[in-house]
Parts: sequence; structure tokens; C-alpha cells
Amino acid sequence: MRIVKNADAPAVRYVSGDDPTAAAAIRELDLQKKYHLSPQQLADQLQLSTSKAKALRGHLGIDDDARYVHVFEFGSQKHPRYSDNAMRALKEVYTPALMEQAWAARPRPKARGAN
Repeated sequence: MRIVKNADAPAVRYVSGDDPTAAAAIRELDLQKKYHLSPQQLADQLQLSTSKAKALRGHLGIDDDARYVHVFEFGSQKHPRYSDNAMRALKEVYTPALMEQAWAARPRPKARGAN
């Protein structure tokens, strides 16, 4: 940053962290520290199978929300990782009844030969 007395110089504004779109520069966090939970770790902490945890995440839209998930790409490999916020959100709403509803509503692959 350079401070000048010229009235025609561009103004400096401080932007809230809640609205980073207006910022000229953004300080990035270490995303691997923020999104440190694997799908298996998430399932283990919820005491669910990975399939049931995936159904619950899908039902609640966790995998579609950038606050909760980040997909790291290393070459052709993609690794979804979850934040503590995802774990907190899942634990807050989890009930056996919700799990049954999510399991029943999960997308299923079509059987072979089906049209």
C-alpha cells in the first residue's frame, strides 16, 4: 500500500470478512486445516456406516455447501474433505427418524438391463 496526498488517488476501503466479493485481496486460510475430516472420519464420529453418512449428507445438502465441504484435486484424483462446521451441523439435526428418512430418499443406481 502507498499513501499519497493526491486527491485523484484511489481510495482505500476496509471490507468486512462477510463480504469478500468487494475486497481487492483476500487472505486465504490453510484449507487442509479447515477441511480436515474425511468422509470415513465423519461417519465414524456419527457412529454410522459410510453409506448411511453419505445418505444423510445428501439429504441435508452438506455436500453442496462450501461452508461444509471442499474437494481437493490432486491430478485426476478428487478428495472431498469436511470442516468441523459440517460435523456440528450433522450432530445438531441427527435423529434416528431423520436417518431413516434420508436412507429411504437416497438415490439408487439403476439395475443392469433396466430402461
